[in-house]
Amino acid sequence: MGKERPAVSASDILQLLAIKHANAVFVPECKDGPTHGASHLRMDAWVMSKSWANPCVTAYEIKVSRSDYIRDEKMQQYLCYCNRLFLVTPTGLIQPEELNDTPYGLMWASKNGTKIYTKRKAPYRSVEIPEDVYRYVLMCRAKIDPEYRQEDAAEYWVKWLADRRSKTELGYRVGRHVAERVARVEVENERYRAENKALRTVKDFCEEHNVALHGWNLDGRLKELIEVVPPELLSDLQTTEKAVAALRNRLEQISAAALKAALEV
Repeated sequence: MGKERPAVSASDILQLLAIKHANAVFVPECKDGPTHGASHLRMDAWVMSKSWANPCVTAYEIKVSRSDYIRDEKMQQYLCYCNRLFLVTPTGLIQPEELNDTPYGLMWASKNGTKIYTKRKAPYRSVEIPEDVYRYVLMCRAKIDPEYRQEDAAEYWVKWLADRRSKTELGYRVGRHVAERVARVEVENERYRAENKALRTVKDFCEEHNVALHGWNLDGRLKELIEVVPPELLSDLQTTEKAVAALRNRLEQISAAALKAALEV
C-alpha cells in the first residue's frame, strides 16, 4: 500500500481546536510536568474551561493516519490529566463504533479543513487533575496579563506629581533665565543711552568751537593745519594742540562719569 495522505494535516486540526476553544485556556503540545530531567507525556492539546461552577479539562489526541492510531500506546495515559479525552481525525479515518468500549470521544475535521464536529461524545470523568500539569501550564506556557490594581493608580499619580514638579521647575528655570536676560539687555541699553548722551555732548561742544572731528582723528587734522599755518603761529598751534589734548581728556572723563552713573542706576 502507498503512504497514507490525509486530507487535512495535524496542524490544520490543531488550528480548528484553537478556534473552537478561543474563550478557554488552550494549551497545544501540553506536557505533564517539567520538560527537563525526566520523561514526560505530551498531549496534542489541553483545554481548561474558564468556569468556577462547572470546571472541566479536555484533552485531545490528533491522528492523521490510521497506522499511527493503531500503534498508539500512550493515549490511555492521558486519562488522569483530563475530565474528557477526544480523538480527533480527518473525516472517516476512525469510525465512532470503533470507540464503543473506550472512554474516548471522537471528532472529525471536514475534508476541506474548515470545520470540526463531534461524532462521539467523550464521557465526563470526575478526576482530580495532577498539580504538575497546572504548574507546567502556569510556569511554562502562561502569560500573565496584569489587571487593574489600586497600586497602579497610585503609581500613576506619583508619576503625574513628579512630572508636574519637573515641569514647574523647568518653567521656573526658564522664567528666571528670561528675566536675567531681560535685565542684562536693559543694562546694555542704558549703557548705550549714556554713551550716546556723552557723544552728543562732545559733538555739540566741537560744533560750538568750530572743531571738525573727521571720524575723531584729531591728530591727523592738526597735522594738516600745521602745514598751512605760518611759522610764527606754530607756537600758538602747539598751545592749541595741548588745549585740544586737555579737552579730549576732559571729554573722556565726562564720558566715563556718565557711563558709571548709568550703570549705578
